[in-house]
Amino acid sequence: MNGGKAYFRKLNQEEKESKFLQLKSLDTPEIHLWVRGSDKKVPCSVASFDKQKLSLGLFDIPDHLLKEKNVLFTFYLNKVQYFGEGDLESVSGSASVVLKMKGEVYKTEKRESFRLLCYPHNEVYFYIEVDKEDEGANKVINIRTGKNEDELFDSFLDLIGKNTKDLQGYAKFRVIDVSVTGLAFQYGKEEEEFIKNIDISNRKIFLGFDGKEIALNGFEFIYKARNFNQVQKAGIRFLNMSINAEEQLGLLINKSLRK
Repeated sequence: MNGGKAYFRKLNQEEKESKFLQLKSLDTPEIHLWVRGSDKKVPCSVASFDKQKLSLGLFDIPDHLLKEKNVLFTFYLNKVQYFGEGDLESVSGSASVVLKMKGEVYKTEKRESFRLLCYPHNEVYFYIEVDKEDEGANKVINIRTGKNEDELFDSFLDLIGKNTKDLQGYAKFRVIDVSVTGLAFQYGKEEEEFIKNIDISNRKIFLGFDGKEIALNGFEFIYKARNFNQVQKAGIRFLNMSINAEEQLGLLINKSLRK
């Protein structure tokens, strides 16, 4: 476990709506406002959330903030901090004030870099989408089977453990260790050419973690072909991972670490 490191991630529209709805649903929803250039953050109560306008109804706004149009804000959900920028608008005939989101909303998290050793205790697998061009590049399979193209593709899927109805078309690799930023997986002689020559652009990928599936958006290799228990291993870094997938994976890792 390494020291904590802060990093930042933009929320997409769906994630913004989800997080603000979660904030409003808390027993005592609270958001902190401050003016750019000031280090004084003021807590305010959240009364409502308008999904269409992406705005929050607030109470307990101090007078000095009411004079400001543009403010910065921050709030917490499950020890994760979110922040952004918005405009304050008074509501005629009401004590509440509307905070309308302006621009991006970010997630910042200072998280310890937990890496879970999966093999052999946890059933975690990494799945990569496969097509017929992939098996054609695998000379080991061509030499061993001598079958026609369709049969050869089916044999390749059988060989990598993925020729089942629900998972057909994906290569399956046993994960050695995993964190919220990436993983290492093992592979044998049969998959060497596939791993060596794979074009990772536009590949559908997902993680199978103790029976649960986590959709991933992309990855890049950090290394390939390192020896591991008489087989090879490769390390990857996740790219463009959604916040929901990241949180789901983080919860599964933390749960396993506590066992």
